[in-house]
Amino acid sequence: MNHREAFIKTKRYFGITGSRLHEVTGVSKNHISEFINYKRDVTTSVFDKLVLGMEELEPESKQYYTDQIREKESKASTLANIDSSILVKNMSNEQLSKLMFAIAAKLGNKSKNAGDVRSESDQLALTY
Repeated sequence: MNHREAFIKTKRYFGITGSRLHEVTGVSKNHISEFINYKRDVTTSVFDKLVLGMEELEPESKQYYTDQIREKESKASTLANIDSSILVKNMSNEQLSKLMFAIAAKLGNKSKNAGDVRSESDQLALTY
């Protein structure tokens, strides 16, 4: 979840309207609406105003927002620490096949980028 998505989720969870945010932050309703609807980005300073404005309107909203960001980071680190043998053991044949192709493609790209010359057996292994 990126910052915008976490902001939107928090805003909805606490029932914070764009009008209320506008009143507290001074950021125009249109600007807030366009940001929420992915039509416009905001500067860091405007984003900070919006997050602090949510916190002023609904205490604990900043913590909720932060938790949404951390949840993504936590999931990513959890995936990195999964025992691959357990992961592979629980995959279907179709999932294993897709994983093997993805690994082969990544290894193939690294070899091309590094200027490596692969042997015929290496090339054959990458086709399966």
